[in-house]
Amino acid sequence: MNFYNQMFNPQYVNPEQYALARQQMDQYNYEQNKEVAKAVKAIHDFCEATKKLDPQYQQIAFNACLCEMARQFGWQ
Repeated sequence: MNFYNQMFNPQYVNPEQYALARQQMDQYNYEQNKEVAKAVKAIHDFCEATKKLDPQYQQIAFNACLCEMARQFGWQ
């Protein structure tokens, strides 16, 4: 018996459970990727909005967004 069969006995694999777990992981990854896309869109929208501001106000907006990110992520 090789190491693989000692650690993981193929006789006990339940294909239905494996398929269900795989499906759940795929759904989780799909949802997480959707949220990443939303975050990127929000940053894009911010950048587009700041293009309409004068440079000094662009800096104010940028600093305010950094402060909000620090607050949201609990940065000290």
